[in-house]
Amino acid sequence: MVPSKNLMYAINIDGTFEQMKVRSVPAQEEPCPLLVDVIVDEQAVFELEDVEGSIVGFWLPYYVEDIKT
Repeated sequence: MVPSKNLMYAINIDGTFEQMKVRSVPAQEEPCPLLVDVIVDEQAVFELEDVEGSIVGFWLPYYVEDIKT
């Protein structure tokens, strides 16, 4: 559904969602741990119903897979 698999895309889906499973992590203090470690140790999972809002995300091409900040 994307015109080119070599470009980056921002994705926005607006709507009312019958069910959603979302997760969150608590605020972190510097030096911040790696997100992967926080998710494993501290994430909370919530199951929601009849949620109105937006889902926002990004699609990145394969060639940026190994780029690190």
